[in-house]
Amino acid sequence: MTLGFDLKSMASPALIRRGGVNVIGLEAIRAGTGARWERMRESIYARMEAQLSQKLGPTDFYVRIGPLAYLIVMPSSGAEDAALCCLKIAYELHRSLLGRCGIDDLTLARVTGESADTLDIQPLAATEIAQLAIRSGLPDLVPAHAAAAASAWCQDASAPQPTASFGFEPIWDSQHGAITSYRLATHRPDALQWTAALASREDFRTELRMLVDGLTHAARILGAALQAGGRYLMIVPMPHALLSSPTGRMDIAAACRALPAELRPFLILTIAAVPPGVPQSRMGELACAIRPFCRAVCVELPFGFHDHATYQNLGASGFALALPALAAPSVARIEIAKLATAAKRFGLRASVSGLRTLDLAEYARACGIDFLSGPFLGSEVFVPQRMSKLTWDDILASAATA
Repeated sequence: MTLGFDLKSMASPALIRRGGVNVIGLEAIRAGTGARWERMRESIYARMEAQLSQKLGPTDFYVRIGPLAYLIVMPSSGAEDAALCCLKIAYELHRSLLGRCGIDDLTLARVTGESADTLDIQPLAATEIAQLAIRSGLPDLVPAHAAAAASAWCQDASAPQPTASFGFEPIWDSQHGAITSYRLATHRPDALQWTAALASREDFRTELRMLVDGLTHAARILGAALQAGGRYLMIVPMPHALLSSPTGRMDIAAACRALPAELRPFLILTIAAVPPGVPQSRMGELACAIRPFCRAVCVELPFGFHDHATYQNLGASGFALALPALAAPSVARIEIAKLATAAKRFGLRASVSGLRTLDLAEYARACGIDFLSGPFLGSEVFVPQRMSKLTWDDILASAATA
């Protein structure tokens, strides 16, 4: 690695503010190897860089910034995901070289800004590392006293609070009588929901970051399920207002490209909150932008949409409809019937979300809607379960005993 470079050129101020730039130090490894350091350090660098190459995504990069530190830049990851990745890399390196790893052995820091000729870094406190270790599934790294401190730190009102929380909405496959998929649901603290008008909001970057964080979170949950032998489909909505922006589309594509390729057969991306009047050519362009990264692309059509034929040749596999919470049942039935007719005509799958009652769900099922979701099926979950058989009689019986 070349050490003579301009540190400031490695990361933009926006990327630093997002928390995507971190530093891993090797001080404990040098202390642990003692007099052997000079003889071993080139092999240590090689092992470190092999781990980095294996674990970082295609848009990420790293550089050695001295004999004892690596700068890690992850443009498509959120602050927490970037820190978790660096923690796991440092943990595995220490374990493989020293046979042990404790919190005191780890030197992790985040880049917080830039001064005239360098980058400013802030070392992570032991409680922060402990909190990351708990979240990343490394309990042996955290002694009891540190775990307690981390728990207290998490509950401290002065600690940074997440900008959004994520849940997963179960989706019922009416053709197979089973829960086969889950849709990512993002909940903002201010309860603001995505609409086409949000494309002009000043906090566009915040909204985009939230989407990328949600996608990364969903991929992490899905990956853990696949490793444990579970199987289900993960559906991630992509708001049209973000995807139609060149900046948003570039960042979304980078985030998708960074996901493990083995997740793609289980990932469905939905172009959501599509405003009326978007031409077919534009929708086709958006579908093409995300199709390489998933099993299928779906289009969530506007409520009250009439010209379904406009979007029949996008390369999408299905139409989706999100019922507004205040939609009258009679109007909802009309929209469901229109969607079912269009889907059958064009040979596409149909999905309806926001079904609040069993009666409305039964009507959608009778119309031939393939995938149903909403309050009639139960609450969101934080950790999806593997595909499970669930007949319509089971749903009725569960509702009767609730």
